[in-house]
Amino acid sequence: MLAKLQRFFFKNKSGPSRSAVSIASAGGPSRNRYAQGAADRLAPLDFLIGTRPNRPSEKSRNCTGFTFVELLVVLTIIGILTTIGIASYNSFNEQRLLDKTAYELKNQLRLARSRAINGEKDCQTCGGAGVDGNCGTPDDIGGTIALDGWYANFNTNQMYGSCAGSPFGQKTLVELPTGVSIIVTGVSGNNLQFKPLGQGTNLTGSATVQFNGFDKTSEITIDASGEVE
Repeated sequence: MLAKLQRFFFKNKSGPSRSAVSIASAGGPSRNRYAQGAADRLAPLDFLIGTRPNRPSEKSRNCTGFTFVELLVVLTIIGILTTIGIASYNSFNEQRLLDKTAYELKNQLRLARSRAINGEKDCQTCGGAGVDGNCGTPDDIGGTIALDGWYANFNTNQMYGSCAGSPFGQKTLVELPTGVSIIVTGVSGNNLQFKPLGQGTNLTGSATVQFNGFDKTSEITIDASGEVE
C-alpha cells in the first residue's frame, strides 16, 4: 500500500511531494489555495513513506550529561558526608559501650544489696549445715554465724558475701572493655559493704563510680542507704 502511495504521489524524494507541487501550480489563486490545503493534508504521508528527513526529538536534543566539575563536586560532598557519618557512628558506639558497662555494674550492685537485705548466706561458710555437717539436708539450721553483709570490692573486681570475715559466693563484679578504666570515689578502701537486713552501707555519704574511655565518661552513684542510680 505504501509503495503505491509513493509511486502515485512522489517521483523524487529529494524535494517536496510532486502531487502537492502539481496541485499548487495548476492555476489561479483559488486553485492555489486548494492546492496548498491538499499539500498540507498530504504532508503526513511524507513521513510515513520516508520522503521527509527524520529529525531528532525535542527530548533527545535537550538531553545532556554531567560535566567533570559537577561529578567532582558530588563525589566530594559524598566523601565529606561519609566521613562525618562514620565518625558519629564510632562516637555513638563508644558511648554506648561505656553506658552498657555502667549498666552491668548497676545490676551487680543491686543484686549484692538484695542479697544482703534478704540475709542470704552460704550454708558451709556460715555454719548452717546442722548436726550431719551437710548442707541441703533437713537438719540445716540456717547458719549459726552472723552475716557480715555482701560486698563489692573494686580493687579485686569481685562481689561476694561474708560471714565472720570468711568470704563466699565470689563472682566478677564487672567486665571492663579494652581501653576503659574505672575511678571510685567516696568508698572506704574501694570496698563497698551492703549491710544485712536493710541496715544500709558502710558509706558516710554518696559514692560515685566513673567509667572513662575514648574521651568519654559514664557514671553511677550509690547513696548511704544502698540505692544505686
